[in-house]
Amino acid sequence: TTTSLIYEEEVELPETHPALPPARTSLGLRAVVMCFVVVLCLVGWLGWQQTRRGDGATAALPLRSLAVLPFSSLDAASREPHLEIGVADTLITRLSNLGELTVRPTSAVRAYAESQTDTLAAGRALKVDAVLEGSLQRQEDRLRVTVRLLRVRDGQPLWAYQCDAACTDIFQTQDTVSLRVASALRTHLSAAEQQSLTKRGTQNAEAYQLRLKGQYFFDQRNAESFRKAIDAYEQALARDPNYALAHHGLAQSQMWLRQVSGQPSGDYRAHLQKAAALDPTLPEVHALLGLLGPGA
Repeated sequence: TTTSLIYEEEVELPETHPALPPARTSLGLRAVVMCFVVVLCLVGWLGWQQTRRGDGATAALPLRSLAVLPFSSLDAASREPHLEIGVADTLITRLSNLGELTVRPTSAVRAYAESQTDTLAAGRALKVDAVLEGSLQRQEDRLRVTVRLLRVRDGQPLWAYQCDAACTDIFQTQDTVSLRVASALRTHLSAAEQQSLTKRGTQNAEAYQLRLKGQYFFDQRNAESFRKAIDAYEQALARDPNYALAHHGLAQSQMWLRQVSGQPSGDYRAHLQKAAALDPTLPEVHALLGLLGPGA
């Protein structure tokens, strides 16, 4: 195969002819082609960045306030209400540690656990920039979680993620989803923020789910539900005696049962002090200690 190369040669013109102007058309065409190539490269790089992230987010989202609604179960026959509100509560606690982001507390979103309220209507009622909604589905030993972030102003979907293969247990599920949501909201996470997003009160999955059941029963606020909560918290502590949140939950359930029934319900002061010793950073423990006063 013969390759032909065309060279531009400088030709000496007769003196009687004026000098010809440079070939502007050729240079202009080259400039257009170069610009086109640069644009193609930029588009390709942006597409690669989006694919590499794998979560549909190309940049941090400028949001100042967020509501995490209780999750819904795709299979109504095998609902786990304690997980629906429990997973949301964990995300709320973790995302609240991100600076410059106001996250509505669990007490503000709990009313939407059994409600058919539209997601955007809930966001408007809670006066937030965006709402995070999610669904749960059990698949043998895995928990499939799908989450979606919606802008309240116009209903625009901002980000979505489905955790399947990476979510082998409840702990891995919450760690993965927490980090993914935080990464969509922020361009950079400090080491301290990453640690707070995956902080676990226990490494025992059974103890964790029993604590969620205890909190679910406690929130119903009646004598019978307080007894069920106490039973769940005691089972959690039987599996992990050093679970600070379970000690706190047991203490508050015993306190409330005593208030509504007028009968002794256990040594809640001892459990509260144990919780404070195990994890001095828990704000709910210090709030309850402050309520009890110096004698706690």
